[in-house]
Amino acid sequence: MKNYFLVALAILSLAGACAAQDTRKPTYAELFEAVWGTINDNFYDPNFGGVDWKAMRQKYQPEVAKVTDDNSFTALAYRMMRELHVSHLELVPRQLVQSGIAVRSKRIEGKTMITTVAIASDAQRQGLRVGDLLMSSPADLVGQIGTPATVRVQGCDGRERSLQVRRENPWWPPEHPSLRWRSVEQASGRRIGYIKIPRFDDDAAPLIDAAMAALKGTYGLIIDLRDESGGNLSSLRLVSYLIPGPRMTVALLSRPFLDRLGGAPEQVDLSKVPRVSGAYTTAAIIEAMKKNNGGAAFYTEEVGDRLYRGRVVVLINSGTGSASEGFAAVMKGQKSVTLVGHTTLGALLGGERFDLPGGWVLTVPTHASWGPDGKRYIDQAVTPDIEATWTRQDLCEGRDPDIAKALDLLSSSE
Repeated sequence: MKNYFLVALAILSLAGACAAQDTRKPTYAELFEAVWGTINDNFYDPNFGGVDWKAMRQKYQPEVAKVTDDNSFTALAYRMMRELHVSHLELVPRQLVQSGIAVRSKRIEGKTMITTVAIASDAQRQGLRVGDLLMSSPADLVGQIGTPATVRVQGCDGRERSLQVRRENPWWPPEHPSLRWRSVEQASGRRIGYIKIPRFDDDAAPLIDAAMAALKGTYGLIIDLRDESGGNLSSLRLVSYLIPGPRMTVALLSRPFLDRLGGAPEQVDLSKVPRVSGAYTTAAIIEAMKKNNGGAAFYTEEVGDRLYRGRVVVLINSGTGSASEGFAAVMKGQKSVTLVGHTTLGALLGGERFDLPGGWVLTVPTHASWGPDGKRYIDQAVTPDIEATWTRQDLCEGRDPDIAKALDLLSSSE
C-alpha cells in the first residue's frame, strides 16, 4: 500500500530570521536587488527547483526602469517569483496592508457564495449573510484595510442588495485557543466527539492532551480542519493519539542541510537525519533544526492506553493549508480514518518572513518536507476520500453537508 505518512510545516513570522528593518525609502532598483538577493540566499533548495535563478535576475532586472509605483513593482516582482512555482513566496509593502471584507466564499453551482461571515465584523454589521450570492468581483473587494468596499449580493430570498462594507482582516492574528472540542450524546451512553482546529499553534499540544482525555470514551471523532491556516508541528501531538507510535512522520530540511546534499533530492537517506520528538512550539522546532545543521526528522510519541480506538473523520476543504494539509496527509490511507470535504490548498512548504528596505516584507520558503519513505513532498494537495456536495439551499437553510456525511459515516461504522 502507498505510504501516506507525510506532514509539512509553515513557520510564519520567525523571530530572529528577519534583517533589521530599514524604513528609508529605497529606489526600485535597490528593492529589486533586495528581493532577488533574499530569495537567492534563503530559498530552501540551492538548485532552485531547476530554475536558473541568476538568469531570472538578468531577465527581469532591465524592466525595473519601467516601474513607476509600488503596484507596478509588486507586479514585476511576482512575475519573477512565479518562475519558481512554489507556495509561501509573497511580497507586501508593510505600509500598504491590504485585505478583503471579512467573509469567506466558495464556488457552488458555478457561482460564488458566501459561506462564512466573521463574528463582530463590519460585514456582519452591514447584514451580509451565509448563502448570499456574491455579485461583485472578489478582486474589487480587496484594498487597504479600513477603506470601504461596495458589495453587491443577491440574498437567499432573491432580492439584490448593495452594501458599503469596511475592509478588515479578522483572520489574523489567528483565533485562540488553537482548538476547541465537545461531545454529543446520540444514544444512551453513546457519544461522538468533535474537535475544531483553527490553527496548529504553540498552545495546541496541551489542548490536544485535554481534548483527547475528554473525548476518549467517544465511539467516533470528527476533526474539523476546514479553513485552517496552518501553524507548526504541534499537529504531531494529535497524530500520536490516532496512530500507534513512536513513528517518524516528517523530515524538515532547510538550505544549510540541503547545501551539503548538493540540492533537494527526490529521495533522502533518513538514517542520516537526526531524530527529534516532542517539539511542539515554533521555538522548539527552530532550535531542533539549528542544533542539527538545518535538518531534523520529527517523530510522534507513544501514548499507551490513551491511543484513540474509535472511528475518525477528518474534514478538509480548499482553505485547509500548510501544516493542516500535512496532518490530513498523515491521516489519509489509515484504515480507521476517512477524509471528507474538498481538495486542500496545496501549500506544503515552510516559509519565513524577511524585512526589506522601506518596510516591505518578503516571505520565502526556507524548508521542505520528506516523508518516512524518504520521498520529497512539495506543495502536494490532499484529496478527500469522499467529496461532499454543497448547494446554495444548504447554505441558506443552515445545513453542513460535510458534517452530515461525517455523521452518516460514524453511524454506519457502529
